[in-house]
Amino acid sequence: MERSIKQITKAFETFATSHKIIKDFKSNIIQKNIAKDWIYPLMYTNVGNARLENGQIQLSMDIYFIDLPGNEDSYTQKLSDMLRVSEDFYTYFNHNEQSFGFYFNDIVNAEPIVLQFEDTVIGYKLPIIIQIKMLNDENNIAI
Repeated sequence: MERSIKQITKAFETFATSHKIIKDFKSNIIQKNIAKDWIYPLMYTNVGNARLENGQIQLSMDIYFIDLPGNEDSYTQKLSDMLRVSEDFYTYFNHNEQSFGFYFNDIVNAEPIVLQFEDTVIGYKLPIIIQIKMLNDENNIAI
């Protein structure tokens, strides 16, 4: 595999720490997390299934862009901001595929979400499929 899950997650973390809106990045199993002392807006990743095909791996990941909803006046603005960050993320990685060694499937449906951690948070979930080239080299098999 040209890129490992760790390398992909590190690339996402670098994006998150460089982005002017995102204040924190987490990558864990969401059901086991306790959102104590998290800083918002937050980018959160969760690794899913991997599909092996001839010459490539398709890795499923859920990417969350979430923020505290605030008052009624700021709710719509914060939801809009999280959609904009989702678009930034998708565009950045698809336009720089040569640099990262992976790319996303063409269509991603950004799903609006409300999650209940210690606080209620709102934002978008991007269920992405990451396509990674496999080396397909029998000489690298550990047997």
